[in-house]
Amino acid sequence: MKKSLGQSLVEFTIIVPIFLLLVMGTIEIGRLFYIKIALQNAAREGAYYLSYNPTDLSGMLFTVKEEANSVGVEVLDDQIDVNNCCTPGDYVEVVVNQEDVPLLVFGFLTGDLDLSSTARMMVQ
Repeated sequence: MKKSLGQSLVEFTIIVPIFLLLVMGTIEIGRLFYIKIALQNAAREGAYYLSYNPTDLSGMLFTVKEEANSVGVEVLDDQIDVNNCCTPGDYVEVVVNQEDVPLLVFGFLTGDLDLSSTARMMVQ
């Protein structure tokens, strides 16, 4: 009986670190997907705004920043790029970049990540 108790303790100490790494990795991947989705929504809102208001770039910047900030992701003016603006009947492209997103768990292995999202819509 006493040998069984020691075996259980050894198995537990081997399994717990592996289990914790799996749980923390899952949380990290979920956080990165959350930021990516926030950037995608912000880029889409900016492209939508420019498709109907092609001359109002400051309004588009405000829209993109507000969309991202509403879910807790901070986007600055220099992280927003506009391509092919703003001829009616042509596509406008809004790119939102988030550079150096820190990894909370595995940052010591890979360093920071750069995330980017792009949305295109036709200017009306």
